Amino acid sequence: MTDKRKIKPGNPSMISPKAKLTLCSNPLCDIWYYPARNVTQKGGYCSISCQGEHRRLLTEKYDERLTEKIVAMTQQLAPKLIMRKDIMHGPAIITADWHLPALHLGIFERMLYVAKTLRIKQLVIGGDFMDMRAFGRHPVLNAADMDQLKPRDHVRETVKALLKRFDNITLCPGNHDYWLVQYFKGQHSYSEYMHDLVGELMESGRLKVRDFPYIYLKDAGREFVLVHQRTFSGTNMQGVARDMESRRLDCRGRNVIVTHGHLETGGRNNTGELQAVSLGCMTDAARTNYTQYYPTRHREWSPGFGFIRHGWFQSVGNIMPDEYLAGMLKGLKV
Repeated sequence: MTDKRKIKPGNPSMISPKAKLTLCSNPLCDIWYYPARNVTQKGGYCSISCQGEHRRLLTEKYDERLTEKIVAMTQQLAPKLIMRKDIMHGPAIITADWHLPALHLGIFERMLYVAKTLRIKQLVIGGDFMDMRAFGRHPVLNAADMDQLKPRDHVRETVKALLKRFDNITLCPGNHDYWLVQYFKGQHSYSEYMHDLVGELMESGRLKVRDFPYIYLKDAGREFVLVHQRTFSGTNMQGVARDMESRRLDCRGRNVIVTHGHLETGGRNNTGELQAVSLGCMTDAARTNYTQYYPTRHREWSPGFGFIRHGWFQSVGNIMPDEYLAGMLKGLKV
Protein backbone atom coordinates (compact mmCIF):
# COMPACT_ATOMS: atom_id res chain seq x y z
CA MET A 1 0.00 0.00 0.00
CA THR A 2 1.27 3.46 -0.87
CA ASP A 3 2.12 5.60 2.13
CA LYS A 4 0.34 8.90 1.37
CA ARG A 5 2.77 10.82 3.55
CA LYS A 6 5.65 9.89 1.26
CA ILE A 7 4.22 11.19 -2.02
CA LYS A 8 6.30 13.84 -3.77
CA PRO A 9 3.72 16.15 -5.37
CA GLY A 10 5.85 17.65 -8.16
CA ASN A 11 4.95 20.45 -10.55
CA PRO A 12 1.46 19.84 -12.08
CA SER A 13 2.49 21.49 -15.37
CA MET A 14 5.32 18.99 -15.77
CA ILE A 15 3.32 15.83 -14.96
CA SER A 16 2.04 13.65 -17.77
CA PRO A 17 -1.77 13.42 -17.87
CA LYS A 18 -1.46 9.61 -17.89
CA ALA A 19 1.12 9.53 -15.10
CA LYS A 20 0.63 7.08 -12.28
CA LEU A 21 2.24 7.06 -8.89
CA THR A 22 5.64 5.39 -9.19
CA LEU A 23 8.06 4.27 -6.52
CA CYS A 24 11.55 5.76 -6.86
CA SER A 25 14.01 3.26 -8.37
CA ASN A 26 16.65 4.08 -5.79
CA PRO A 27 16.49 1.14 -3.32
CA LEU A 28 17.44 3.46 -0.46
CA CYS A 29 14.47 5.78 -1.14
CA ASP A 30 10.80 5.10 -0.37
CA ILE A 31 9.29 8.18 -2.08
CA TRP A 32 6.31 7.85 -4.45
CA TYR A 33 6.15 10.44 -7.24
CA TYR A 34 4.40 11.32 -10.51
CA PRO A 35 6.72 10.91 -13.55
CA ALA A 36 7.28 13.99 -15.69
CA ARG A 37 6.03 14.31 -19.28
CA ASN A 38 9.42 13.53 -20.80
CA VAL A 39 9.92 10.34 -18.75
CA THR A 40 8.92 7.36 -20.85
CA GLN A 41 11.33 4.67 -19.75
CA LYS A 42 10.92 2.54 -16.68
CA GLY A 43 13.11 2.98 -13.66
CA GLY A 44 12.57 6.67 -12.94
CA TYR A 45 13.74 8.60 -9.90
CA CYS A 46 12.03 11.14 -7.63
CA SER A 47 15.04 13.50 -7.85
CA ILE A 48 18.38 13.94 -9.59
CA SER A 49 20.24 13.24 -6.34
CA CYS A 50 18.41 9.90 -5.99
CA GLN A 51 19.42 9.00 -9.54
CA GLY A 52 23.06 9.79 -8.80
CA GLU A 53 22.95 7.87 -5.54
CA HIS A 54 21.54 4.78 -7.24
CA ARG A 55 24.09 4.95 -10.06
CA ARG A 56 26.87 5.11 -7.50
CA LEU A 57 25.43 2.07 -5.74
CA LEU A 58 25.46 0.19 -9.05
CA THR A 59 29.03 1.14 -9.96
CA GLU A 60 30.65 0.72 -6.54
CA LYS A 61 31.56 -2.79 -5.47
CA TYR A 62 28.97 -3.22 -2.75
CA ASP A 63 28.22 -6.66 -1.44
CA GLU A 64 24.65 -7.44 -2.57
CA ARG A 65 23.67 -9.00 0.75
CA LEU A 66 25.13 -6.02 2.60
CA THR A 67 23.15 -3.57 0.46
CA GLU A 68 19.96 -5.49 1.23
CA LYS A 69 20.78 -5.39 4.94
CA ILE A 70 21.45 -1.64 4.87
CA VAL A 71 18.14 -1.03 3.08
CA ALA A 72 16.28 -3.20 5.60
CA MET A 73 18.01 -1.44 8.49
CA THR A 74 17.08 1.97 7.02
CA GLN A 75 13.43 1.02 6.63
CA GLN A 76 13.33 -0.41 10.14
CA LEU A 77 15.00 2.53 11.87
CA ALA A 78 13.51 5.47 9.96
CA PRO A 79 10.03 5.36 11.59
CA LYS A 80 11.59 5.22 15.05
CA LEU A 81 13.82 8.21 14.40
CA ILE A 82 10.96 10.65 13.78
CA MET A 83 9.32 9.84 17.10
CA ARG A 84 9.25 12.70 19.59
CA LYS A 85 11.00 10.72 22.30
CA ASP A 86 14.03 10.37 20.02
CA ILE A 87 14.73 14.13 19.99
CA MET A 88 17.60 15.54 22.06
CA HIS A 89 16.65 18.55 24.17
CA GLY A 90 18.64 21.55 25.32
CA PRO A 91 21.75 23.43 24.16
CA ALA A 92 24.43 21.36 22.43
CA ILE A 93 27.81 21.64 20.73
CA ILE A 94 27.43 20.40 17.13
CA THR A 95 30.46 18.82 15.44
CA ALA A 96 31.19 16.39 12.61
CA ASP A 97 33.92 14.87 10.47
CA TRP A 98 36.61 14.36 13.11
CA HIS A 99 38.39 11.67 11.05
CA LEU A 100 40.43 10.42 13.99
CA PRO A 101 43.39 10.38 14.31
CA ALA A 102 43.64 13.40 11.95
CA LEU A 103 42.01 15.77 14.45
CA HIS A 104 42.57 19.53 14.10
CA LEU A 105 43.93 20.30 17.56
CA GLY A 106 43.38 24.04 17.29
CA ILE A 107 39.67 23.78 16.44
CA PHE A 108 39.33 21.05 19.09
CA GLU A 109 40.66 23.41 21.79
CA ARG A 110 38.38 26.17 20.53
CA MET A 111 35.39 23.83 20.76
CA LEU A 112 36.23 22.99 24.39
CA TYR A 113 36.64 26.70 25.15
CA VAL A 114 33.20 27.55 23.73
CA ALA A 115 31.56 24.68 25.61
CA LYS A 116 33.16 25.74 28.91
CA THR A 117 32.34 29.45 28.45
CA LEU A 118 28.68 28.84 27.58
CA ARG A 119 28.38 25.91 30.02
CA ILE A 120 27.08 23.57 27.35
CA LYS A 121 27.28 19.98 28.53
CA GLN A 122 25.96 18.12 25.48
CA LEU A 123 28.12 17.15 22.49
CA VAL A 124 26.89 15.86 19.13
CA ILE A 125 29.22 14.19 16.62
CA GLY A 126 27.43 13.97 13.28
CA GLY A 127 29.37 11.29 11.44
CA ASP A 128 32.92 10.35 10.42
CA PHE A 129 34.24 10.25 13.98
CA MET A 130 36.90 7.78 12.83
CA ASP A 131 38.68 7.95 9.50
CA MET A 132 38.57 4.23 8.66
CA ARG A 133 40.45 4.68 5.39
CA ALA A 134 42.19 1.39 6.11
CA PHE A 135 38.82 -0.16 5.25
CA GLY A 136 37.99 2.26 2.42
CA ARG A 137 39.33 3.15 -1.01
CA HIS A 138 41.75 5.86 0.12
CA PRO A 139 45.30 5.27 1.38
CA VAL A 140 45.88 5.28 5.11
CA LEU A 141 47.39 8.16 7.05
CA ASN A 142 51.10 8.77 7.16
CA ALA A 143 52.99 6.26 9.28
CA ALA A 144 54.14 9.00 11.66
CA ASP A 145 50.53 9.86 12.50
CA MET A 146 49.43 6.25 12.89
CA ASP A 147 52.34 5.38 15.17
CA GLN A 148 51.53 8.08 17.73
CA LEU A 149 48.69 5.97 19.07
CA LYS A 150 47.05 2.86 17.76
CA PRO A 151 43.65 3.80 16.26
CA ARG A 152 41.77 1.73 18.84
CA ASP A 153 43.57 3.40 21.73
CA HIS A 154 43.23 6.82 20.10
CA VAL A 155 39.44 6.48 19.98
CA ARG A 156 39.28 5.30 23.58
CA GLU A 157 41.47 8.11 24.89
CA THR A 158 39.55 10.74 22.92
CA VAL A 159 36.19 9.54 24.22
CA LYS A 160 37.51 9.41 27.80
CA ALA A 161 38.73 13.01 27.51
CA LEU A 162 35.40 14.16 26.08
CA LEU A 163 33.40 12.50 28.86
CA LYS A 164 35.37 14.56 31.38
CA ARG A 165 34.06 17.75 29.73
CA PHE A 166 30.53 16.73 28.66
CA ASP A 167 27.65 15.08 30.48
CA ASN A 168 26.21 13.54 27.32
CA ILE A 169 27.75 12.63 23.95
CA THR A 170 25.69 11.47 20.98
CA LEU A 171 27.43 9.87 18.01
CA CYS A 172 25.98 8.88 14.64
CA PRO A 173 27.80 7.22 11.72
CA GLY A 174 29.01 8.74 8.47
CA ASN A 175 30.26 7.20 5.25
CA HIS A 176 33.76 6.61 6.71
CA ASP A 177 32.23 4.81 9.70
CA TYR A 178 30.11 2.66 7.39
CA TRP A 179 33.27 1.44 5.67
CA LEU A 180 34.01 -0.57 8.81
CA VAL A 181 30.56 -2.16 8.65
CA GLN A 182 30.94 -2.88 4.94
CA TYR A 183 34.39 -4.39 5.36
CA PHE A 184 33.01 -7.00 7.73
CA LYS A 185 30.07 -7.73 5.41
CA GLY A 186 27.50 -6.19 7.72
CA GLN A 187 27.94 -8.82 10.42
CA HIS A 188 27.51 -6.16 13.11
CA SER A 189 26.06 -2.68 13.25
CA TYR A 190 28.11 0.46 13.81
CA SER A 191 26.97 0.72 17.43
CA GLU A 192 28.06 -2.87 18.06
CA TYR A 193 31.55 -2.12 16.71
CA MET A 194 31.73 0.99 18.89
CA HIS A 195 30.66 -1.10 21.87
CA ASP A 196 33.66 -3.34 21.20
CA LEU A 197 35.91 -0.27 21.23
CA VAL A 198 34.50 1.68 24.16
CA GLY A 199 31.91 -0.64 25.68
CA GLU A 200 32.54 0.24 29.32
CA LEU A 201 32.22 3.96 28.47
CA MET A 202 28.76 3.36 26.96
CA GLU A 203 27.40 1.50 29.98
CA SER A 204 26.90 4.70 31.97
CA GLY A 205 24.45 5.94 29.33
CA ARG A 206 26.39 9.18 28.81
CA LEU A 207 27.73 8.01 25.44
CA LYS A 208 24.98 7.17 22.93
CA VAL A 209 25.85 5.62 19.57
CA ARG A 210 23.27 5.40 16.80
CA ASP A 211 23.15 3.29 13.66
CA PHE A 212 21.51 5.85 11.40
CA PRO A 213 23.05 9.13 10.10
CA TYR A 214 20.37 11.38 11.58
CA ILE A 215 20.17 13.22 14.90
CA TYR A 216 17.20 15.36 15.97
CA LEU A 217 17.51 18.22 18.43
CA LYS A 218 15.15 20.70 20.02
CA ASP A 219 16.00 23.84 21.97
CA ALA A 220 13.75 26.73 23.00
CA GLY A 221 10.91 25.39 20.88
CA ARG A 222 12.93 25.18 17.63
CA GLU A 223 13.66 21.81 16.06
CA PHE A 224 16.79 20.80 14.14
CA VAL A 225 17.80 17.77 12.12
CA LEU A 226 21.51 16.99 11.71
CA VAL A 227 22.19 14.67 8.78
CA HIS A 228 25.39 13.14 7.41
CA GLN A 229 24.43 12.55 3.79
CA ARG A 230 26.80 11.88 0.92
CA THR A 231 24.40 13.25 -1.69
CA PHE A 232 24.15 16.66 0.02
CA SER A 233 27.69 17.99 -0.02
CA GLY A 234 27.20 21.09 -2.15
CA THR A 235 27.30 24.70 -1.11
CA ASN A 236 23.85 25.73 -2.38
CA MET A 237 22.14 25.49 0.98
CA GLN A 238 18.80 26.77 -0.28
CA GLY A 239 18.79 23.92 -2.79
CA VAL A 240 19.82 21.46 -0.08
CA ALA A 241 17.00 22.65 2.19
CA ARG A 242 14.45 22.42 -0.63
CA ASP A 243 15.60 18.93 -1.56
CA MET A 244 15.58 17.77 2.06
CA GLU A 245 12.07 19.12 2.64
CA SER A 246 10.70 17.53 -0.52
CA ARG A 247 12.27 14.11 -0.01
CA ARG A 248 12.22 13.67 3.76
CA LEU A 249 9.02 13.93 5.72
CA ASP A 250 10.99 14.08 8.97
CA CYS A 251 12.91 17.18 7.78
CA ARG A 252 9.86 19.32 7.11
CA GLY A 253 9.38 22.09 9.61
CA ARG A 254 12.87 21.61 11.05
CA ASN A 255 16.09 23.54 10.61
CA VAL A 256 18.61 21.46 8.63
CA ILE A 257 22.32 21.03 9.47
CA VAL A 258 24.24 19.06 6.84
CA THR A 259 27.64 17.44 7.44
CA HIS A 260 30.10 15.48 5.27
CA GLY A 261 31.11 18.31 2.91
CA HIS A 262 33.75 19.88 5.22
CA LEU A 263 32.52 23.27 3.96
CA GLU A 264 30.97 25.94 6.16
CA THR A 265 28.11 27.77 4.47
CA GLY A 266 24.57 28.77 5.32
CA GLY A 267 21.20 29.69 3.90
CA ARG A 268 17.48 29.30 4.49
CA ASN A 269 14.59 27.32 3.09
CA ASN A 270 12.22 28.72 0.48
CA THR A 271 10.02 30.54 3.00
CA GLY A 272 13.02 31.93 4.87
CA GLU A 273 11.69 30.67 8.19
CA LEU A 274 14.20 27.86 8.76
CA GLN A 275 17.98 27.68 8.80
CA ALA A 276 19.90 25.45 6.38
CA VAL A 277 23.56 25.09 7.33
CA SER A 278 26.55 23.15 6.05
CA LEU A 279 28.88 22.47 8.96
CA GLY A 280 32.66 22.73 8.90
CA CYS A 281 34.89 19.84 9.94
CA MET A 282 37.11 18.96 12.89
CA THR A 283 39.78 17.55 10.55
CA ASP A 284 43.27 18.89 9.96
CA ALA A 285 43.75 18.87 6.19
CA ALA A 286 47.53 19.02 6.67
CA ARG A 287 47.38 15.60 8.34
CA THR A 288 45.42 13.92 5.56
CA ASN A 289 46.51 13.07 2.06
CA TYR A 290 43.43 12.33 -0.01
CA THR A 291 42.93 16.07 -0.59
CA GLN A 292 46.06 15.75 -2.71
CA TYR A 293 45.13 12.28 -3.92
CA TYR A 294 41.99 13.69 -5.58
CA PRO A 295 42.84 17.41 -5.91
CA THR A 296 39.96 18.19 -8.28
CA ARG A 297 37.31 16.81 -5.91
CA HIS A 298 38.25 18.61 -2.71
CA ARG A 299 38.09 22.34 -2.24
CA GLU A 300 39.71 24.01 0.71
CA TRP A 301 38.08 22.69 3.86
CA SER A 302 36.51 24.83 6.57
CA PRO A 303 37.63 23.58 10.00
CA GLY A 304 34.89 24.49 12.44
CA PHE A 305 31.87 23.46 14.49
CA GLY A 306 28.70 25.05 15.82
CA PHE A 307 26.36 25.19 18.77
CA ILE A 308 22.63 25.40 19.36
CA ARG A 309 21.54 27.75 22.11
CA HIS A 310 18.36 29.76 22.72
CA GLY A 311 16.83 28.02 19.70
CA TRP A 312 19.43 29.21 17.17
CA PHE A 313 22.44 27.64 15.50
CA GLN A 314 25.74 29.56 15.49
CA SER A 315 28.84 28.39 13.63
CA VAL A 316 32.42 28.91 14.81
CA GLY A 317 35.35 28.70 12.38
CA ASN A 318 39.09 28.50 12.86
CA ILE A 319 39.66 31.85 11.10
CA MET A 320 37.33 33.75 13.43
CA PRO A 321 39.49 36.24 15.41
CA ASP A 322 39.89 35.32 19.07
CA GLU A 323 38.75 38.76 20.25
CA TYR A 324 35.58 38.53 18.13
CA LEU A 325 34.81 35.05 19.46
CA ALA A 326 35.39 36.20 23.05
CA GLY A 327 33.10 39.20 22.56
CA MET A 328 30.38 37.08 20.99
CA LEU A 329 30.51 34.55 23.81
CA LYS A 330 30.47 37.31 26.41
CA GLY A 331 27.19 38.55 24.97
CA LEU A 332 25.74 35.03 24.95
CA LYS A 333 26.71 34.11 28.52
CA VAL A 334 23.65 35.83 29.99
